[in-house]
Amino acid sequence: MSYVYIITVMLLYAEVDKPKWTFYLHTSFDSIEKCNEFLTDNKVMLAESLIKEFKHKDGKTLQSYEHYCERKEAELEV
Repeated sequence: MSYVYIITVMLLYAEVDKPKWTFYLHTSFDSIEKCNEFLTDNKVMLAESLIKEFKHKDGKTLQSYEHYCERKEAELEV
């Protein structure tokens, strides 16, 4: 079995008890270190695109967010 690392984003909206989750699927990584390096090097780009897309959803306003690197199973193409 093979694994990749993707960027997971936790979204916290005002007046909503539970966070919502989304994924940045424009790239994936073969190590946690490379994923974290991408997060460190691209904070502004990630924040701008996230706020543009998720600032207002379903009548709620985004209050906070956090990016995480998460390991996922990957199928190998043969």
